Amino acid sequence: MITYHNTSDMLKQGLEFLKEFGYGNPNEEVEQDVLTGDNVTLTYKAKEIGIEIGISYWRAQLGSPESFVVLVDNGQDRIGLNEWLKDRGKENALTLWNNLGIPEERFIREFISSFESLCRSDLLDIIKGKRWDSVHINFMGFK
Repeated sequence: MITYHNTSDMLKQGLEFLKEFGYGNPNEEVEQDVLTGDNVTLTYKAKEIGIEIGISYWRAQLGSPESFVVLVDNGQDRIGLNEWLKDRGKENALTLWNNLGIPEERFIREFISSFESLCRSDLLDIIKGKRWDSVHINFMGFK
């Protein structure tokens, strides 16, 4: 099993491509929480355009598989990448949950590769601050 330090280093190295779009070095936060589980979050900021990309990784725990949560925030609105992909019928473009039980390091590397592909295509105008999409979030009756 890899440590959160190794996970963070692997993510930082793989996400270096974000610098091409004006995003600086990430802020890193490791959280150990009994209720939500342990996670590492990297937050990348593009100060010129006021957009943040937050990428959180949860190791398999509490009966849940490894998973990623990606949020893009423009200071006034937030896009959850999972909902954004579903809204466009592209939920298979990025695997956010390791439901297949593939080795953790491979899961992380595949996420990075798929996320980079999305950033260079479908997400490009959003992460460059040229367009913003509102996404309906289904709260299943809860508000």
